[in-house]
Amino acid sequence: MGFLSGLFGKRESIAVELNEVREFVEKERAKTDVLERAVPEIFAEIKHSIKEIRALLDEVEKLPIKSENERFEKAVETSRKQAVKRLRALLQKIEPPFDASAQQIADYCYESKLSLQKEIFASGKSIAYTSALLAEHMRAIGKNFKSIDESLEKLRLVINANPIVFSTMIEKLLSDIEKKKADLETLEQKLSELEGSLKSVEEKKAKAKEKLDKLKSSKQARMLEELERKEKELAEKRALLRERLQLEIADIKKALQRLKKANDRGVYLLKERELKTISLLFEEPLSLIKIDPKGEHIKALLNELENAIKQNAVTLKERGLVKTQNAILKLAKKDFFNEFFWPLNELEGETLKIQKELRKNTIIKAIQQAEQELKHSERELSEVKKEISESEQKKSKLKEELAVLIKNLQEVLSSTLKKDIKIVVNAEKKSMKNGTSSESS
Repeated sequence: MGFLSGLFGKRESIAVELNEVREFVEKERAKTDVLERAVPEIFAEIKHSIKEIRALLDEVEKLPIKSENERFEKAVETSRKQAVKRLRALLQKIEPPFDASAQQIADYCYESKLSLQKEIFASGKSIAYTSALLAEHMRAIGKNFKSIDESLEKLRLVINANPIVFSTMIEKLLSDIEKKKADLETLEQKLSELEGSLKSVEEKKAKAKEKLDKLKSSKQARMLEELERKEKELAEKRALLRERLQLEIADIKKALQRLKKANDRGVYLLKERELKTISLLFEEPLSLIKIDPKGEHIKALLNELENAIKQNAVTLKERGLVKTQNAILKLAKKDFFNEFFWPLNELEGETLKIQKELRKNTIIKAIQQAEQELKHSERELSEVKKEISESEQKKSKLKEELAVLIKNLQEVLSSTLKKDIKIVVNAEKKSMKNGTSSESS
């Protein structure tokens, strides 16, 4: 192949910048005057023939039809009306366009040839009947339609001989490339804006974190931490006090449950206060202590339990009975006020004091607000990064699609112009100028 290239000469190589490719195509199109001379001349021929046919159709429509066969005469009359109507509609379809583009001219040519063949064939029967009695006029019409067909064929040959002017593929590729470039520019602008947003959101996040760290290390925050620690300690002490009270009544719990059942069955009736005391002892014994500081309700309940045992309303096994009786004696002597009520009162007093201090401490709200600001900025940052990633993927895809379109246009232009056309970007064009050859094959 290298030997043959050297023998017959190389094809001209032309580097065209991507931004100038349409201008290049328009310049190549301008080298031929086909749109200024050949096409207008053919259109003039077609318009002349159409004018002649319309005049003939006007005459055909007015001419009298006479035949010895009345039935045949009616058939010809009907056919004439149909033929005139269809042929006038056909003339409207094949009327040359005004101020048409190369693409519109090509479309007109192929569509008109198709319409001409289709409509003449479809009107064949009507034309034949009409020609039977109006032969001269119909022959003249047919001659003019033949002239239009020849003009359309001449136009088809002109179109085929000038692909740079009439190629639908070149125009489509140019339009597709321009659209892809516009989409790419829009996307690059969006990416530029997103990069700015990313920087802004990162700064926003850094400020939010700095603000939060500063608040957490402030004197108020340390005071808050200390108050919360004390509040937790008090809650733990309260829990221990509750647990200790529960242990105190653990040995009479089973007996109290049986006492309640005895009341439910009507075997041993209790007052409302004793029933409430049992309920509170089981559910929240410290609440009972708050309303019964000295344990008087508890001790009254113990007396009822002791009586119920004596009356056999509550029965226990010997071991359980001894255990319960010992517990009753022990609880009857218990100093509930000093052992439970007073410590509980002090704990709750200290807790209320700390809670009041906590409510006064405004750092909690400030920290919560700063945490919300940080979370918001983190979400915003994640969204911007996601959008950038998606836009980068779209950009990559657009570039690939644009590269394919450029390659296809290079091949079509090279084939059409019989030259080696290379579509390049700015950086490539300078390096290729030195290697451009003007030798023609």
